[in-house]
Amino acid sequence: MCVTDTGEVYFTDFCNKSISCLSPSGSVSTVISTDPLEPAGISHSVDGGLLVTLRDEEPNPYKLEPHSRRLVRHITVTGVTTGHLMIMSPSGRMKSVYRGQNLTKKFGPTDVVNEALCNILVTDLLNKQIHLLRPEGEFLKFLLSENEVKSPYLLSLYMSTLWVGYDDGLVRVFRYRV
Repeated sequence: MCVTDTGEVYFTDFCNKSISCLSPSGSVSTVISTDPLEPAGISHSVDGGLLVTLRDEEPNPYKLEPHSRRLVRHITVTGVTTGHLMIMSPSGRMKSVYRGQNLTKKFGPTDVVNEALCNILVTDLLNKQIHLLRPEGEFLKFLLSENEVKSPYLLSLYMSTLWVGYDDGLVRVFRYRV
């Protein structure tokens, strides 16, 4: 759990896959669902948001497998993603920040994968697009747009096959070419 500068208490609810808030009166309310990922650690960030560590369900949560997902997600205290993607160097230093390109709605990144040339693929749930970025975070093009995908939530890439999972549980498979 963590306490913000304003005295709000936030905590991870591992069993319900969510972030919750404890009010001064003692009532608990869910702020955001992290499903399908399980929240672990939580910390207050300097910009007033929360940093939450997330992981997928694994029989042994401390053993990494090639398909394992572990990430740190920045959320605002209202439960909405901040609408940007922070590109980090291998040493953990921030290289750049990507906030979307030519959007009709706020940028809503939900998943990220890298391909063989280190380009970055990012799902944008709110704009129904998949963005393709250079390794430094510079926008290249929309890989898939609203006409080709609906509510892209999760990505998986293996060689030339791209799996796109939607927020309703459906999965579409595409041939991936830059």
